[in-house]
Amino acid sequence: MVDPQLSEDDTESGTISDEYGVGWSRPVTDSNLAAACDELADWVLDTAETLPGEVETSEQEKPSRASLVSSCLATEDQTAETGESVSDGFLGYPSSDQGDHRYGIFAELRLEGEQRTLLAGYVAQRTF
Repeated sequence: MVDPQLSEDDTESGTISDEYGVGWSRPVTDSNLAAACDELADWVLDTAETLPGEVETSEQEKPSRASLVSSCLATEDQTAETGESVSDGFLGYPSSDQGDHRYGIFAELRLEGEQRTLLAGYVAQRTF
C-alpha cells in the first residue's frame, strides 16, 4: 500500500485535507496500452486489498479484473483536441472509512499533446 502520509494541516475550509501518493505511472502508446492496462488492473486490485476500514459497497459491486482492464482499454480512442492535459477518471475502487479517514484508489489516462500517461494513485482524506 502506498503510504499517503496524512497531513495534520487544516485546509482553508477547515474540513477536509486530501493527501495523495502516486503508486503507478507509465507513459503509453497505442501499441502497449493493453499491457499497461493489465498491469494497472493488477495494481488497483492489489492495493484495494490493503485499504483500511470497511469498503462502502457489497462484494458484487467491487470491480473485477476484467472490468478494470475493459474500462482502461475503452479510453484508447480519446484525443485531446486542444493539446492541453486531459484527464479521464476511468477506473476507481469503492472508498473505505476508518475513524476520521476515508481511503480510496483512482486511476486515469492523461493526455498532453501526443503523450499519454496511465497512472493510478492512493488517496486519503482526513476530516477535522
